[in-house]
Amino acid sequence: ETMMLIRHVQFTIKPGKMEQYWQIAKGAEAQASAMDGVVKTHRFVDPDNPNTLFAYVEFDNEEAAAALQASPLMKEYGAKISPLIESWDVYMQYTVSKAESLKPLNE
Repeated sequence: ETMMLIRHVQFTIKPGKMEQYWQIAKGAEAQASAMDGVVKTHRFVDPDNPNTLFAYVEFDNEEAAAALQASPLMKEYGAKISPLIESWDVYMQYTVSKAESLKPLNE
């Protein structure tokens, strides 16, 4: 049975630092997406708090998630964004046996 992993992170950026965060994150996200086993990355801004972000990354397997976490890319990314973070609100990993796309609500 095929297993995949999803990492879900919610964090709040310090006031006035969001633009700086996006400049760093866009480059890191593009590099992470190119790594073996990284299926998809997503980031969303909380409509009730524009300094809060929700991010999730889909991985083919645990090895891909571990490789990204241990990579020089993540060490550099973490060092750059840490001074911009006000709080880490959620940091979870889920193992999923099956994922399937659903039809949009208007279909």
